[in-house]
Amino acid sequence: MNVDIGSSAMNREGFLKIWRSNPITGESSLLVDKKNTILYPGSDLLADLLGGKTDRQISHLYLGYSNDDNDPANDYTINKTFSALATNGVKGYLRIPLTFPATFTKDTSNNYVNNIVVFTIQVNNASTFRVSTGAALDGTCKFFEAALVAATAPNATVDAASHQPTDKVFARVAFERITYDANFNLTISWGVKFTS
Repeated sequence: MNVDIGSSAMNREGFLKIWRSNPITGESSLLVDKKNTILYPGSDLLADLLGGKTDRQISHLYLGYSNDDNDPANDYTINKTFSALATNGVKGYLRIPLTFPATFTKDTSNNYVNNIVVFTIQVNNASTFRVSTGAALDGTCKFFEAALVAATAPNATVDAASHQPTDKVFARVAFERITYDANFNLTISWGVKFTS
C-alpha cells in the first residue's frame, strides 16, 4: 500500500494518520487525521539522542482500545506528563514495532520549515501485539488513542510489567473511536515536524 501523507501535512507541526484497508480488494479509507502532542518525556528522548544514547530512537507505537464506549469519556484529552496507557477489564493497548524504517522529508527551499520524519506501522493481525495484561481484543473493541514510543529495552516482552518501565513515550494522540475489525488492515503514519 502506498501511503500519501498529503501536502496538508507539510503545514502542520506533526500528525497521526490512520487508514483502514481491505486486504482482498485493496480499497482503503482515511479514518484519522489528527495533530500530535509531544509529551514532556519526548524532550528527554531528544536530548538523549543528541547526547549519543543510541537506544532512544523511536521503535514502537502503542494503540489504545476500550470495550466500554464511556471509558474514556468523549472529552478525553492528552496530558503532557503522560501516565502509562491503561490495562484493565475494559481497556488495553497494542505494542507494535515499526514496520518500516523512518523516512525523512527535507524542504531546503523554504528555510527548512517543513522537515518531517514519518514513522509507519501496518497491522494485519492485531491480537499478536496485544499487551497481555489488557482487556480482550474482540469485535466490540474501539481504538481511541495512540502513542509514539522508544523501547529502551527492545527485548522486553509484550507484557506491561516487562516493558512499561523502560519504554519512553515521545508523543500521544487521542482520536474519535474506531471500531476494531479483524477483517481489515490498518496503516498508521505518524509525522513529526522539525524546524530551525
